[in-house]
Amino acid sequence: MFRATALNLHFSQPLAIVDLETTGASPRHDRVTEIGIVFMADGQVEREWSTLVNPGCPIPYAIQRFTGITDAMVQDAPHFAELADELRAQLAGRIFIAHNARFDYGFLRSEYRRLNARFAAPVLCTVRLSRSLFPEHHRHGLDALIERHQLYCSARHRALGDAQALEHFLRSVVAPLPQERVAAAIRHAMQTPALPPQLDADAAEDWPEGSGVYRFYGADGKLLHMAASAQVRAAVLSHFGPGKKGGGLSRLARAVTRIECDETPGELGARLAELRLRRLQHADAPETPWFALRLQAGAASGTAALERVDLSATEPGEWTDLYGPFRGATALTTTLRELCTAWVLCAQRVGLEAGRGPCSAGKRCKGACSGGEPLATHDLRLATALGGLRMPSWPYGGRIGVVERAWDERADIHVFDQWCHLGTYSPADLPDLPDLRVDLRFDGEVFRMLPRQLAAAREVLDLTQRARSL
Repeated sequence: MFRATALNLHFSQPLAIVDLETTGASPRHDRVTEIGIVFMADGQVEREWSTLVNPGCPIPYAIQRFTGITDAMVQDAPHFAELADELRAQLAGRIFIAHNARFDYGFLRSEYRRLNARFAAPVLCTVRLSRSLFPEHHRHGLDALIERHQLYCSARHRALGDAQALEHFLRSVVAPLPQERVAAAIRHAMQTPALPPQLDADAAEDWPEGSGVYRFYGADGKLLHMAASAQVRAAVLSHFGPGKKGGGLSRLARAVTRIECDETPGELGARLAELRLRRLQHADAPETPWFALRLQAGAASGTAALERVDLSATEPGEWTDLYGPFRGATALTTTLRELCTAWVLCAQRVGLEAGRGPCSAGKRCKGACSGGEPLATHDLRLATALGGLRMPSWPYGGRIGVVERAWDERADIHVFDQWCHLGTYSPADLPDLPDLRVDLRFDGEVFRMLPRQLAAAREVLDLTQRARSL
């Protein structure tokens, strides 16, 4: 039996355990379709309240399948504007508790903003609370909590059912734990960060805890900074500590007036989104080609032992036995000059100079260009020098899909082949992915980050094998 009064020791206000269903994942663009709240005080459930909400727009089919809430169900439901005053009165004076509270709290704040109104409340995120209390577990989504702690849930992915599961988590799992441990976890989960004075004091409530891309804008609307992170909120807040010289805020923190964040189910999706946004930002700039090098075994005297391969203009079948990649001819040339100096290589033999006779390197060349050193000896040293730049072969038999799942079980499937990103899709698109027709085009930025991301991937689909079996 749980201790009914244990929660009272940690909260000075009554509680509102809230869950929302929505038309999508973006508070800025999507709308609420259902609200469920469990009200608690003195460690006991006072009452429950729920309502469907007409979002004023169609509910995507994938969301209808996920939640079971259809367009027909919300057709005669009240719009949020009709519920706003009643909802505010019900939440007044209570601690707002939700699973990944940035999502639910952010949606309510956005709905009120559309009505030119402001909503604010003290917030406790049960994802952060679970992570703090049970750090030995990797997964803290609601499905994981329900399975791990055998929580009661009357209807998964419906607002009141999910709110009931959180109430059960607080009463039967959190309340019986040692008081000091719970108090410390709650303090950590409800900690309010200090922000620069030009930002709204509660702006951080809209920033996701998990993966995504964040952007800083200045007073003139100019983009000041953009980055991807596996922990967006923590990454944004890291910019607001003392400057490197310890003299107050950094220059970036003083200049930012607006912050926008886009949440993704995982870190790989965040990195890909950042690349896409950067390319859109520089869409008018000329594209820089990517190059690689291939060692030409037994190349004749007077010719270069390295072939330059333009990855941007070749087919995937030619991306074998390569070294690189190099973004632009300048980066390639710079690397070759550095290798010549470090490994005493011949400038002619590596392709930096043309012609016959001694190269311009002088004593920094052992004479492969003038007969002073056997070509085989030089080229063996060249192969050793290039060893750290060898491009790995594609480790799969063909096309794959890397699946990333968010805290709320939303998922993205990132499709790759030969180190190329073919696109990001939803699980509903899975039957069509094996037949996806996309030209492979080498992208060095994707190539550089993908090996580490693939090594960390928890779910990889063999789409080539799936295509054979269809």
